[in-house]
Amino acid sequence: MALYGSDRTMKGIEIIADKLLPLEKVGELLQGGERYLIKTNKNDGAVDWVNRKDEFKELFAQALKESVKIKGVPVLTPEWLVILKFIAGRFKVQEDAVFLLSCKGLVDRKLIKKKIINLFGRPAWGGSKRLSALV
Repeated sequence: MALYGSDRTMKGIEIIADKLLPLEKVGELLQGGERYLIKTNKNDGAVDWVNRKDEFKELFAQALKESVKIKGVPVLTPEWLVILKFIAGRFKVQEDAVFLLSCKGLVDRKLIKKKIINLFGRPAWGGSKRLSALV
């Protein structure tokens, strides 16, 4: 989110991955994945290593596949961030989606609709009335 201009302070880092790390976990994520504690020279922080095991697994896999490289690091596109943050269901996270949509010229709203229809069919788009109202 910071790469796209958000100044909201995050408590940790979320990484989407197709495999877990061989590190000692400090917790498990309900949707699939593990939380690790990472220590750096300046501070400690939580890293949520997201490896979805629920009904959104395919969505996250596609988002990861379509990530773009920024300085060699894969980063989710704004369109995928809007989709994934919207389905998170938590108000604070959904506010991130609203922020992205409010950035003029950042998000291709038609592409969001196309991605959902391509993955899950037109009925899935129709069923996501709240998201389609934003897009």
